Amino acid sequence: MRKIALGAALAASLVTASAGTAAPDPQRLVLGRSDVPARFGLVTGLYRSANDAAYQGASTLAQYQSWGFVRGYEVLYRAVADQAIISAADVYRSAGGAAKSFAADTRACRTGPSRQEELGSFTVGDEAVLCISRATAPGQRAEYVLLWRRGAMIAAVDLAATPSALPTAPAIALAKSLARAQDRRMGRGS
Repeated sequence: MRKIALGAALAASLVTASAGTAAPDPQRLVLGRSDVPARFGLVTGLYRSANDAAYQGASTLAQYQSWGFVRGYEVLYRAVADQAIISAADVYRSAGGAAKSFAADTRACRTGPSRQEELGSFTVGDEAVLCISRATAPGQRAEYVLLWRRGAMIAAVDLAATPSALPTAPAIALAKSLARAQDRRMGRGS
């Protein structure tokens, strides 16, 4: 679960709404049951406050407040063979605030055990980054976090699995597919 918490932390600065309009409900912006492979079952979903984001994330409560964090939502799906998907979305008051939060998350991706990977020709939202934390011991889970910003929203898809259960190339392909599905939801919800 520690690896999943890292993904939730990176996802902590997620979705935003344009100034002057009502903020979208972040629960409508995350992956639904029909978006994930059938082998994954819903475990939990919950709203997150700026306090929660600061607790989980790489930034402080004061930063989230200054960036205009409105609220977030995350959902956890789990499958056999120690595989998990976290889909998260955070809403901000402005695209500028979301961009600052996204930049902080991107910096966090380049530190510690994770590293930033190139996305090649893959695009989602206004800007995106893929962070990978590789398993370093037998039985340890690798984590693949695709984080992106769309306007005043930040979103993340976090896959965690042992390499034997979900090798790197298929994990990255699945993360990209799930990110596209979630980004479609974000396009309808903003």
